[in-house]
Amino acid sequence: MGFATDSLTVTGALVSQGSLTTGSASTWVINSSGVSTKYAGDTTAGNGLASVVGNVALAAQTATISATSIFTPPANGTYRLSVYAVTSTAGTGGTCTATLSWTDDIHAQTFTTSTIDLTTGGSFVQNTIYARAVTTAAIKYATTVAGATGSPQYALFVNVERLS
Repeated sequence: MGFATDSLTVTGALVSQGSLTTGSASTWVINSSGVSTKYAGDTTAGNGLASVVGNVALAAQTATISATSIFTPPANGTYRLSVYAVTSTAGTGGTCTATLSWTDDIHAQTFTTSTIDLTTGGSFVQNTIYARAVTTAAIKYATTVAGATGSPQYALFVNVERLS
């Protein structure tokens, strides 16, 4: 299946294989497995394109969040994990860290961010890491709040993207 167009709108259709051609070059090619093998004229590898497979957006958090599953890999692969935490309401004391955890081919792994100050509104931390994750365990997030006084609040945003 191939077609040429300057703009395309698809509604309620299933495309299982094909290519989008602009001018004389294929700019987006999907193989019979549903994997993009070419995008914007570039040949892709692995899954073709990164896909967001898990995300969380939590506002007005006031306490520690215990380890919570965000995504369980259906296949072993490489994932990009991104975390952003920000003090949304300053208190008179306290700190917060975020932790991501997963299991690779060898061992359970964790990554913990640096600390945000819960006494300063807008204090934030952000990190993006690459992780090899296997199907035997979920990718999880958690936070640790310490010494919170004066009712501080924070927001937490986590994304998991499958790369290969």
